[in-house]
Amino acid sequence: MVQLVPEGYQRTEVGVIPCDWGFSDIQAISSVPMQNGLFYEPARKGKGIGIINVGDLYKSAPIDLELLELFDATKEEMKVFKVAVGDLFFTRSSIVPSGIAHCNIHYPENKENKVVFDSHLIRVRVNSKENDPRYIYLACLSRLARNHLIGSAKTATMTTIDQGAIKKCPVLIPSRKEQTAIANALSDVDALITSLDKLITKKRAIKTAAMQQLLTGKKRLPPFDQAHTGYKKTELGEIPEDWEVVALNNICSIMTGNTPSTNKSEYYGEEYLFVSPADLHGQKYIKSAVKKLTQTGFNTCRKYPKASILFTCIGSTIGKCGIAWDKLTSNQQINAVLPSDKVDMDYLYYQLLYTAPVVKQQAGEQAVPIVNKTQFGEHLVLVPNDRNEQKAVSSLLSDMDSELEILGKRLTKTQNLKQGMMQELLTGRTRLV
Repeated sequence: MVQLVPEGYQRTEVGVIPCDWGFSDIQAISSVPMQNGLFYEPARKGKGIGIINVGDLYKSAPIDLELLELFDATKEEMKVFKVAVGDLFFTRSSIVPSGIAHCNIHYPENKENKVVFDSHLIRVRVNSKENDPRYIYLACLSRLARNHLIGSAKTATMTTIDQGAIKKCPVLIPSRKEQTAIANALSDVDALITSLDKLITKKRAIKTAAMQQLLTGKKRLPPFDQAHTGYKKTELGEIPEDWEVVALNNICSIMTGNTPSTNKSEYYGEEYLFVSPADLHGQKYIKSAVKKLTQTGFNTCRKYPKASILFTCIGSTIGKCGIAWDKLTSNQQINAVLPSDKVDMDYLYYQLLYTAPVVKQQAGEQAVPIVNKTQFGEHLVLVPNDRNEQKAVSSLLSDMDSELEILGKRLTKTQNLKQGMMQELLTGRTRLV
């Protein structure tokens, strides 16, 4: 069955596009031949002018000049490899095929910056009289372009790409006016993403500072700031007189997980979470896991009740932790901490999160770092004697976590919105008035 072409659209070799759009490639829209950058000598770094390296293409878009390393380029190098506003850059190699020819654009607010670029990059200079470089940059991120670039790459030890493949990269070409409108619309979304990202970074820093103050007793919340009379010296430093240094096994019970036989398919299903370190992503509550168990499989495991704190104690992931949203179990790389009535569950979670680097140090420098159950039980934490103060501290930190979660969801939603907008706008399915 032949698909009908909507009015105002045409069928081309790359699909259905608007009748007033054209089809071209990178070579045809370039104003000068594409170019590899200069050879980067580490001995010349640290002074001079900014140099764009592969890593800079991944840090922000457009490329953030404030993050560039300095390079002592010669006058001849500055002349040959000088970067202009609107220049596009592609990576020449990648560990994985999907990362080849990653593209970014040099589009600074300050147009007078002197910058050069590294030999691991390929530079494309768009003919800006006919095309908006910002639109062409976005077009190089589209499915059409990415499919071509990945398909044209060569894979051996690493995936590489040459200038010839990039020259043939296909792009759809609307009028320059429409190009600018598309670039502006997506730029506005990018600005929102950037602002959200910066706000999240700021809120995380505030939370970290609050944890350092509140979980050590250096800062007391009202009315508890009026209750204590002074500080006392302990093995963990000076703490409030009405706080105590306690070992985990004095305020909670500790269980270590186990793995049901993977040879028995009846053990694995969809009923109960079977948590591994890979399922601990930094969220406070554990609500999902890659693997799940049936009731039969769950019965072969050590069961953790709801509100247990899970803490990784082996390998490179030591210190990852979270709170069980419902009853679940884990593999042997994780210890479950079940708080007693002496300590608030949320407060203990934040203490473990804050002191995780200390636990990690206890593992030493073994081939496979490990903190055994006995060592973990001897781990020291600070606890206010008044359980109400514990709850006050954990409540404030929980509010910060909730705010970060909301901002994170908004950021993800905005990023997904941008991807949807790109697919619609860069193919002409949606036209801007």
